[in-house]
This record gives sequence, structure tokens and C-alpha cells, in this order.
Amino acid sequence: VGTDGYAVLNAEDPLVSAMAQKVRGKVAYFSLTKDNPIIKEHLLSGGTAAIYDQGNLSIYQGDTQYVIDSAINVPVTINGMAPFMIANALAACLAAYVQGVDIATIKMGVNSFKLSEEQTPGRMNLFDMGSYNILLDYAHNPAGYEAVGGFVQNWSSGERIGIVGGPGDRRDEDLIELGKLSATMFNKIIVKEDLDRRGREIGEVA
Repeated sequence: VGTDGYAVLNAEDPLVSAMAQKVRGKVAYFSLTKDNPIIKEHLLSGGTAAIYDQGNLSIYQGDTQYVIDSAINVPVTINGMAPFMIANALAACLAAYVQGVDIATIKMGVNSFKLSEEQTPGRMNLFDMGSYNILLDYAHNPAGYEAVGGFVQNWSSGERIGIVGGPGDRRDEDLIELGKLSATMFNKIIVKEDLDRRGREIGEVA
């Protein structure tokens, strides 16, 4: 990021927030809580942040709050049931705001962007099949599995069947972790492999 630009950083991830020490330009943070100590200090010094506050996506400039909209009105949050998507929306709103996009336009953007096979193919695509629902997502690492798993727990109280896999170029320990996470997320699991096994033998990833 150039000296006149902004690095938009996750205040809740220590590895990411620590990047601020090496940023040549300005820093803006996002967080799912206003009580985050990094956020508090940043705002006290007049900084810019995006925060999930009392159910709303908000931009803070110092002690001034600009409410974008309630999370349940932002389609990518899936009625507020997907915290990781709330975080993604905060990051997007913040990136737009520090580039000078006005709040009304940001609101229009997040209200019109939907998780769908048209706008986000293969990413959190939901299908209502009548007697059951399908979630299709290319979660390809432990963090992705955890995010999807958290949503599935909020989304469904019925039987959860997971058809899961992992790219062959991941470390063995990552693939093992995907299996462990799957066991906590689903009642039944079907392990599948990609046609492109990325250097692995047949059955090795499974």
C-alpha cells in the first residue's frame, strides 16, 4: 500500500493486525465488536474503522458513527447468521469508505450484492430443494471449514450431511484437520476427491 493509501486490517486477528507496524500508508480496522482494544485505541486517535455494532454495519471516524444498515438487510450475511460474512461486508464497506465512496452508495452496494450462483459461483450458494436445503461452498482450508461450520450450526437444526474434500496440494496436517472439523459439523459425512488431485494418489486425500 502506497503512502497515500489504506491497509484494511482485521483487528480480531493478531497476525493481521500486527501488519499495521509495516504499513507505509494509513490503516483502517474492522471488527465484529466495538470492545476490541485495537479498535478502541484506533478510534481515540481519530482513526477509521468498520464495526458490527448493535446489529448494524457501521463506519466510525473517531467518535462519529455512520450507520450503513442492519446486518439482516445485507444479503451476504444471510439474515445475520454468518458472522464471517458480516466481517467480509465490514471489510468491503471500509475499503469503499476510505476511497471516498459515500455511505448511501455503500449501502446500495451491500444491499444489492447477493450470494448466488450468478454473483458468487461456488461461494456460499444456497438452494432450497423443498424438503431439504443445499449449501455449496469451496471452503478449502481449516479456517474456511470453521466459518462454514459456524453458519451451518446457525442455519440448520435438522440432519446435516456433509460432502467434503480438500485440495491435494494442502499439507497432510491440514487435510487431517479438515476431517476433524467435518466430524463436528455434520451428522453424516461423504468424503470425495477432486478430479484434479494436485499430485496426490487416488484415495490419498480421502
